[in-house]
Amino acid sequence: MRGRQLDLTSEEFDVFLFLAGHPQSLITPHTMLSTSWTAHRVRQTEFLRALVSLRNKLDAADPGKRYLRTEPWVIYRFDPTSLVTP
Repeated sequence: MRGRQLDLTSEEFDVFLFLAGHPQSLITPHTMLSTSWTAHRVRQTEFLRALVSLRNKLDAADPGKRYLRTEPWVIYRFDPTSLVTP
């Protein structure tokens, strides 16, 4: 990241905006899919596909940092300050 542009799909961008708007919050898939974070309703498989793709792009853009973390039994947390190595 750090000044580099990421090529995101609209679904990836929507997921990123939602998670970045709730930094350090524990977000479940149900929470994301039941809110109006996107103009259209997506199926869980589409959401998960966008999330995995977004995670891969963020990891590739800034190696050595993990911005999207999976927490046991809760699922997702966006950590903009993470120094966790993959």
